[in-house]
Amino acid sequence: MGRPKKVLLPQEQSEQDKWYMFLVNYWVPFPSSEYGGLQCVIARTVEEAKEVIKEHAGDFMVGSFKDADERIQMRLNKAEVYELVGTEIKEPCLIRSFET
Repeated sequence: MGRPKKVLLPQEQSEQDKWYMFLVNYWVPFPSSEYGGLQCVIARTVEEAKEVIKEHAGDFMVGSFKDADERIQMRLNKAEVYELVGTEIKEPCLIRSFET
């Protein structure tokens, strides 16, 4: 058994209802804070992953940056993405957020 194979980011919901794990690095700059970390997001598409991240960030963080959508999209574009096999996930979620 080797390292899981990275896949291209799914832009639209697939017919087979495949789930992906997005490993997303982030950094919240000064003056809001100065911390960062890694978010593990499970979703079927980039749009679902973006919504999960925005929900987790809360209104304060999303409202603090006029370009919040662009920042999240940029992080998702750089994310490592892995297809999940044999999962019974019902809805997109953030399963872990490691912060420094």
